[in-house]
Amino acid sequence: MATQWTQPKVRSIDAAANVRIDVIEATVIGEDVRIHAAIHNGSSERADDLSVRIQRATPIHTVAEARKVLSEPESNYTVRAGDFRDVSWSLAPGETKDTTWSVSLAELQITEAGTYPLLLNLNGHIGSNMVSYLHSSRVLLRVPPEEEMAQQATGLTLLWPISANTKLVAGETGEAPGAPPLVLSDESLAGELIDGGRLDQLIDDAISATNDPNNTGLRESMCLALDPELIEVVDRMSNGYSVGATRPSPVAQKKRLRDSWSSGDDSDLVPGTAQLVAGEWMAKVRTLAASGCTVALPWSDTDLDAVSRTGNEWLLREALARGPETLDRILGVKVERNIVIPGSGYISHPGSLLYAATSNPSEAWEKQQPEQPQQPVPEPSLTDPQPPHPIESLPPSESLVHVLVADNALPANTPGVAAVPYQSDLAATLSEVGDMPLTLGISAEEQRYNHRADGEHARTGVAAASIRLALEQGEPVLAVPPSTLASPTAGAALLDAAASALRDGAARPQSLRKYIEEVQPGEGGGLPYSDPGAPTDTEVLRATQQANYIDDLTGLMVNDPLIAMSRYDFTTPLRRDILRALRAGSRRDASNYLAAAAQADETLNGNRDMLQQLRASVSLLPPGNVYTRTSESSPLLIVARNGLPLPVVATIQYTGDGVIYVPESLRIPAKGSITTHMTADLGSARDRADLTVWLASADSAAISNPVEISVQTRSGFTSVSGLVAAVGLGVALAARIIRSNRRKRRRTS
Repeated sequence: MATQWTQPKVRSIDAAANVRIDVIEATVIGEDVRIHAAIHNGSSERADDLSVRIQRATPIHTVAEARKVLSEPESNYTVRAGDFRDVSWSLAPGETKDTTWSVSLAELQITEAGTYPLLLNLNGHIGSNMVSYLHSSRVLLRVPPEEEMAQQATGLTLLWPISANTKLVAGETGEAPGAPPLVLSDESLAGELIDGGRLDQLIDDAISATNDPNNTGLRESMCLALDPELIEVVDRMSNGYSVGATRPSPVAQKKRLRDSWSSGDDSDLVPGTAQLVAGEWMAKVRTLAASGCTVALPWSDTDLDAVSRTGNEWLLREALARGPETLDRILGVKVERNIVIPGSGYISHPGSLLYAATSNPSEAWEKQQPEQPQQPVPEPSLTDPQPPHPIESLPPSESLVHVLVADNALPANTPGVAAVPYQSDLAATLSEVGDMPLTLGISAEEQRYNHRADGEHARTGVAAASIRLALEQGEPVLAVPPSTLASPTAGAALLDAAASALRDGAARPQSLRKYIEEVQPGEGGGLPYSDPGAPTDTEVLRATQQANYIDDLTGLMVNDPLIAMSRYDFTTPLRRDILRALRAGSRRDASNYLAAAAQADETLNGNRDMLQQLRASVSLLPPGNVYTRTSESSPLLIVARNGLPLPVVATIQYTGDGVIYVPESLRIPAKGSITTHMTADLGSARDRADLTVWLASADSAAISNPVEISVQTRSGFTSVSGLVAAVGLGVALAARIIRSNRRKRRRTS
């Protein structure tokens, strides 16, 4: 597993270095190269005798070549601009200082325009150690021609993804007519929304760049890609929210008055603090969305390949179909339809992606055709995922779903779906920017290393230069930064790189829809390399089981015209818990993988616990464990209780010695109960029978916990009556004998 993240011999010394150099900027000014860098001492000892040598490798022409040479050892950067240059200061532990150098193109032996890999080799000694190699930082240096030659501009499309971990506490259920109370586990999302926070900075950077009069065409070229869960949660935050580890149960029984006297409020919820901040951020998002293209990411930026592996149709619908209508409703704009953007860059198990083109999932649920009992539904598996419910007919041809994938296609037999490829090497490079560099499954394994070996500024510079390098190939470019983009400077730098290419005439603005129309279909299929950050088979299996359990729970209930909420809408938030547990982003950062997996486990556990509470709220309540009947025709009474907010239709099932006769079905009212009658036939030779009784669904699946009861008809009342009659007769006979004897004595006397 470790070698899937990094190759142990690729830049391992740089990744482990304590004293590091980070190239902030390297630009050509006239005949010179000006380099601005920062050196940081992360050790516990002083760093002295620091010096830097500037080196370069042979020029590269593609992003793939750039990625290869950036992963190579320092010795492959064979052209050296003189010897080591001394740094005039030392560094105390934890200290960082900036410095600049100017080196001529001649010293670097650069005589032609092009893109050159540049390396800064840092030497020095830490504490009492000898002077040695400490670290190196690599960037791409673009040397422009003396006169820019007229060339046909290449189409450029830039996705601007906005997503975040909302920290929504698992177990939420639907309410109507309003939304349920919003409960977040902490205020980390608020920290991203405040002035200068990650999400605030990404939106501000986009607004600033697209409003700049010098950046003509940037907004036309850019498509705002929004996580619909993030937008919905922040919109709800603006109306107030709570923070706590758990949420109140929607099926908890009300306490009796006398019980409430001796117990306080055991809720740990406290009011959230970012209501106003959330509203301000939403206003900026609405402004940006209204100015141009907007498209929906999968719900919670979930891993679509993992969702497809569950084989659950309704999870896939919630991941894809719900997002556009949610953004339409909240933002007041019409977002792009039938465009699917997997955060991983691939889908190996496409399942039924055509659901992205269907209508509201709640409506689709009610339109399902009843299953035919003689046609058993095959069980989905991880190797052969398939929907556990019959699939409705394909959408019309104009509803073709376009899936954006990185230099690959979709497996065969994916009707209604077309693969739209983009440059995988550029996407992999863009995914490495910011303070959370990702390792994607679309990156070549032999070039994988700990990308923190280079500083944030250097990685951002490489990404910006790679956009220009990709444009030079002459094919339309779709730049796809990661949805986890997090850096005070990375977002602005990528926007500036795109704007600069548009200004220089190297690129022309191309809308996302236009890119989809012009790009050639992809070749190959599925995942080209290993993906160490993907959800595991164990996680997918848990998600499958709980998603199917949610479907079963939904099927127990029936809609009621007097209740505003539908059964599907009640369980929709529970499906979204599973999507959140399978979210793609942060788990593909090797240093964050375990934390992300632990949070996924916590989310699935919270979802499971709520499902158990909901299922347990439908139960049988016998008045006692033993029924004693006056006769064989005497009815047995039992109470069925329903804590769910919609009626439940169930049957009574049993096992045991006798035979009981029950109603064909029970309709248990919402948040209520019903008393029903049963009769039992214990057989002529039996006075007592032990039975196990439970509520079941229409297909005989158990709903409630089983209840043990005993039914008896003792000679009981028949025997007692006979005994009483016999005693009465005996008493009467005795009285008669006594009276007869008295008469005889009178006659004798």
